[in-house]
Amino acid sequence: MAGKPLAVTGKFTLSDGTEPGAQQLIVTRRRLGGGATQNLPAVTTAANGTFTITDTPPEAGDTTYTAIWEGSTKYNGSTGKVTFPVKDDSSAQASR
Repeated sequence: MAGKPLAVTGKFTLSDGTEPGAQQLIVTRRRLGGGATQNLPAVTTAANGTFTITDTPPEAGDTTYTAIWEGSTKYNGSTGKVTFPVKDDSSAQASR
């Protein structure tokens, strides 16, 4: 829901199957149908490649999170995306 914390978990893997070690991923958020891409804090993977992105989407609408690895001397960079429907929190009402 918009305005509520959201956790996105994933796993970064190398093409040859080896564990990547700790790797920094650049993270962005974009609401589909409008809105600019927002840079979020970078995330570092665990040694086995797992990671969690924590964010609070500010508004309703389908929202795409992108994790970008810039690569290394041995591997090209990589990008992964996931889209979530973020609903409006209509139960939250202002006090009158």
